[in-house]
Amino acid sequence: VWSICAMYGCLGFTGNFFITMLPVYLRNDRKLNSDTVSYLTSLPLFCGVFSCLLGGYLSDRIIRATGNRTLGRRSVAMAGLLGAGLSLAATMAVRDPFWLGFFLCATFFANDLAMGPAWAACADIGEQFAGTLGGTMNMVGSFTAAVGAVVAGRLLDNNQSTAMIGMFAGAYLIGAFTWLGIDANRRLSES
Repeated sequence: VWSICAMYGCLGFTGNFFITMLPVYLRNDRKLNSDTVSYLTSLPLFCGVFSCLLGGYLSDRIIRATGNRTLGRRSVAMAGLLGAGLSLAATMAVRDPFWLGFFLCATFFANDLAMGPAWAACADIGEQFAGTLGGTMNMVGSFTAAVGAVVAGRLLDNNQSTAMIGMFAGAYLIGAFTWLGIDANRRLSES
Protein backbone atom coordinates (compact mmCIF):
# COMPACT_ATOMS: atom_id res chain seq x y z
CA VAL A 1 0.00 0.00 0.00
CA TRP A 2 2.84 2.39 0.85
CA SER A 3 4.60 1.63 -2.42
CA ILE A 4 1.49 2.03 -4.56
CA CYS A 5 0.73 5.37 -2.89
CA ALA A 6 4.34 6.54 -3.31
CA MET A 7 4.30 5.52 -6.98
CA TYR A 8 1.07 7.37 -7.67
CA GLY A 9 2.38 10.33 -5.69
CA CYS A 10 5.29 10.52 -8.13
CA LEU A 11 2.87 10.24 -11.05
CA GLY A 12 0.67 13.00 -9.68
CA PHE A 13 3.57 15.26 -8.78
CA THR A 14 4.92 15.08 -12.31
CA GLY A 15 1.91 14.41 -14.53
CA ASN A 16 0.02 17.44 -13.24
CA PHE A 17 2.66 19.68 -14.84
CA PHE A 18 1.17 18.84 -18.24
CA ILE A 19 -2.26 20.06 -17.17
CA THR A 20 -1.30 23.13 -15.17
CA MET A 21 2.15 24.58 -15.91
CA LEU A 22 3.13 23.34 -19.38
CA PRO A 23 1.60 26.32 -21.25
CA VAL A 24 3.38 28.76 -18.94
CA TYR A 25 6.68 26.95 -19.41
CA LEU A 26 6.33 26.85 -23.20
CA ARG A 27 5.30 30.49 -23.48
CA ASN A 28 7.66 32.07 -20.95
CA ASP A 29 10.73 29.82 -20.95
CA ARG A 30 10.69 28.41 -24.47
CA LYS A 31 9.33 31.68 -25.97
CA LEU A 32 6.93 29.84 -28.29
CA ASN A 33 4.02 31.57 -30.03
CA SER A 34 0.44 30.91 -28.92
CA ASP A 35 -0.38 28.52 -31.79
CA THR A 36 2.63 26.34 -31.04
CA VAL A 37 1.85 26.43 -27.32
CA SER A 38 -1.71 25.29 -28.07
CA TYR A 39 -0.49 22.31 -30.09
CA LEU A 40 2.25 21.36 -27.67
CA THR A 41 -0.11 21.40 -24.69
CA SER A 42 -2.88 19.39 -26.35
CA LEU A 43 -0.91 16.73 -28.25
CA PRO A 44 0.63 15.05 -25.17
CA LEU A 45 -2.81 14.68 -23.58
CA PHE A 46 -4.15 13.24 -26.83
CA CYS A 47 -1.34 10.64 -26.78
CA GLY A 48 -2.25 9.75 -23.22
CA VAL A 49 -5.74 8.69 -24.23
CA PHE A 50 -4.37 5.80 -26.24
CA SER A 51 -1.59 4.79 -23.89
CA CYS A 52 -3.95 4.48 -20.92
CA LEU A 53 -5.80 1.76 -22.80
CA LEU A 54 -2.61 0.24 -24.14
CA GLY A 55 -1.05 0.00 -20.67
CA GLY A 56 -3.97 -2.00 -19.32
CA TYR A 57 -4.11 -4.19 -22.41
CA LEU A 58 -0.38 -5.00 -22.36
CA SER A 59 -0.44 -5.65 -18.63
CA ASP A 60 -3.33 -8.10 -19.00
CA ARG A 61 -1.63 -9.83 -21.95
CA ILE A 62 1.53 -10.40 -19.92
CA ILE A 63 -0.54 -11.79 -17.04
CA ARG A 64 -2.38 -14.19 -19.36
CA ALA A 65 0.92 -15.33 -20.89
CA THR A 66 2.82 -15.78 -17.61
CA GLY A 67 0.16 -16.19 -14.93
CA ASN A 68 2.05 -13.63 -12.85
CA ARG A 69 0.05 -10.51 -11.92
CA THR A 70 3.04 -8.74 -10.42
CA LEU A 71 5.09 -9.19 -13.58
CA GLY A 72 2.24 -7.96 -15.75
CA ARG A 73 1.50 -4.85 -13.72
CA ARG A 74 5.09 -4.03 -12.79
CA SER A 75 6.77 -4.49 -16.17
CA VAL A 76 4.40 -2.24 -18.12
CA ALA A 77 4.21 0.45 -15.43
CA MET A 78 7.95 0.51 -14.80
CA ALA A 79 8.66 0.72 -18.52
CA GLY A 80 6.18 3.58 -18.77
CA LEU A 81 7.61 5.58 -15.89
CA LEU A 82 11.21 4.98 -16.97
CA GLY A 83 10.28 6.06 -20.49
CA ALA A 84 8.51 9.15 -19.14
CA GLY A 85 11.52 10.16 -17.07
CA LEU A 86 13.97 9.71 -19.93
CA SER A 87 11.71 11.45 -22.47
CA LEU A 88 11.13 14.42 -20.19
CA ALA A 89 14.86 14.70 -19.51
CA ALA A 90 15.44 14.68 -23.27
CA THR A 91 13.35 17.85 -23.65
CA MET A 92 16.18 19.76 -21.97
CA ALA A 93 18.49 18.94 -24.89
CA VAL A 94 16.22 20.14 -27.71
CA ARG A 95 15.25 23.61 -28.88
CA ASP A 96 13.35 22.77 -32.07
CA PRO A 97 9.55 22.81 -31.41
CA PHE A 98 9.07 19.58 -33.40
CA TRP A 99 11.47 17.60 -31.21
CA LEU A 100 10.20 19.30 -28.08
CA GLY A 101 6.69 18.22 -29.05
CA PHE A 102 7.89 14.72 -29.85
CA PHE A 103 9.51 14.27 -26.43
CA LEU A 104 6.59 15.87 -24.58
CA CYS A 105 4.21 13.47 -26.36
CA ALA A 106 6.51 10.54 -25.58
CA THR A 107 6.62 11.62 -21.94
CA PHE A 108 2.87 11.76 -21.49
CA PHE A 109 2.33 8.60 -23.55
CA ALA A 110 4.71 6.78 -21.22
CA ASN A 111 3.15 8.49 -18.16
CA ASP A 112 -0.30 7.19 -19.03
CA LEU A 113 1.03 3.75 -19.93
CA ALA A 114 1.45 3.28 -16.16
CA MET A 115 -2.14 4.33 -15.33
CA GLY A 116 -3.94 1.13 -16.27
CA PRO A 117 -1.56 -1.11 -14.32
CA ALA A 118 -1.73 1.23 -11.30
CA TRP A 119 -5.52 1.08 -11.06
CA ALA A 120 -5.57 -2.63 -11.88
CA ALA A 121 -3.04 -3.25 -9.10
CA CYS A 122 -5.46 -1.57 -6.69
CA ALA A 123 -8.13 -4.07 -7.73
CA ASP A 124 -5.67 -6.98 -7.54
CA ILE A 125 -4.30 -6.07 -4.13
CA GLY A 126 -7.39 -4.53 -2.56
CA GLU A 127 -10.06 -6.99 -3.72
CA GLN A 128 -13.12 -5.99 -1.64
CA PHE A 129 -11.14 -2.91 -0.49
CA ALA A 130 -10.18 -1.89 -4.05
CA GLY A 131 -12.21 1.32 -3.83
CA THR A 132 -10.55 2.32 -0.57
CA LEU A 133 -7.08 1.52 -1.88
CA GLY A 134 -7.77 3.28 -5.19
CA GLY A 135 -9.15 6.31 -3.35
CA THR A 136 -6.14 6.45 -1.06
CA MET A 137 -3.75 6.13 -4.00
CA ASN A 138 -5.61 8.86 -5.88
CA MET A 139 -5.68 11.14 -2.80
CA VAL A 140 -1.90 10.89 -2.47
CA GLY A 141 -1.53 11.59 -6.20
CA SER A 142 -3.79 14.65 -5.93
CA PHE A 143 -1.91 15.99 -2.93
CA THR A 144 1.47 15.61 -4.61
CA ALA A 145 0.04 17.12 -7.81
CA ALA A 146 -0.81 20.26 -5.85
CA VAL A 147 2.67 20.33 -4.32
CA GLY A 148 4.22 19.83 -7.77
CA ALA A 149 2.27 22.77 -9.20
CA VAL A 150 3.46 25.06 -6.40
CA VAL A 151 7.07 23.94 -6.75
CA ALA A 152 6.95 24.27 -10.56
CA GLY A 153 5.46 27.75 -10.27
CA ARG A 154 8.22 28.86 -7.91
CA LEU A 155 10.96 27.39 -10.09
CA LEU A 156 9.50 28.99 -13.22
CA ASP A 157 9.20 32.34 -11.43
CA ASN A 158 12.91 32.09 -10.60
CA ASN A 159 13.92 31.13 -14.16
CA GLN A 160 14.90 27.64 -13.07
CA SER A 161 13.08 25.59 -15.68
CA THR A 162 16.02 23.19 -16.12
CA ALA A 163 15.85 22.34 -12.41
CA MET A 164 12.09 21.89 -12.70
CA ILE A 165 12.32 19.51 -15.66
CA GLY A 166 15.14 17.59 -13.96
CA MET A 167 13.10 17.31 -10.76
CA PHE A 168 10.07 16.00 -12.65
CA ALA A 169 12.16 13.53 -14.66
CA GLY A 170 13.69 12.31 -11.40
CA ALA A 171 10.24 11.88 -9.85
CA TYR A 172 9.24 9.64 -12.75
CA LEU A 173 12.34 7.52 -12.19
CA ILE A 174 11.63 7.24 -8.45
CA GLY A 175 8.05 6.27 -9.30
CA ALA A 176 9.32 3.52 -11.59
CA PHE A 177 11.45 2.01 -8.86
CA THR A 178 8.64 2.10 -6.30
CA TRP A 179 7.01 -0.58 -8.43
CA LEU A 180 9.62 -2.97 -7.02
CA GLY A 181 7.67 -2.75 -3.75
CA ILE A 182 4.27 -3.44 -5.35
CA ASP A 183 3.29 -7.11 -5.37
CA ALA A 184 0.01 -7.56 -7.25
CA ASN A 185 0.02 -11.28 -6.35
CA ARG A 186 -0.36 -10.39 -2.67
CA ARG A 187 -3.78 -9.42 -1.29
CA LEU A 188 -4.51 -6.73 1.28
CA SER A 189 -6.59 -9.27 3.21
CA GLU A 190 -3.43 -11.39 3.67
CA SER A 191 -1.63 -8.60 5.54
